Amino acid sequence: MGYLSSLKSPPVKWQYIRNYQLKNLKNDFGIPEFQRKTSSEHINRMVKAILTNQFYDNVIRFYKDKKGKKQLLDGQQRIAALWIAHTRNKLQNYNLLLGEYDE
Repeated sequence: MGYLSSLKSPPVKWQYIRNYQLKNLKNDFGIPEFQRKTSSEHINRMVKAILTNQFYDNVIRFYKDKKGKKQLLDGQQRIAALWIAHTRNKLQNYNLLLGEYDE
């Protein structure tokens, strides 16, 4: 119990963005090399959930690199699903909860 009680979460700044413009996803977020490979099956299920308003995990976690670009820590498959919903199904915007961590 002593070890677990001493763990602290890193500081994070949360920002809720209503109607985030999905056309900006590719320019706003980078995908670091340490991110795992995406699963097209999982992404397709997420797209369906997004389009039927049954997707409840809109959290994207990132840090800003030295150039100020947002680099994903968590949310790569969500970003991919939102991009597909935008490009294939013409979804224009979506509410996102962004968590920014220090580099």
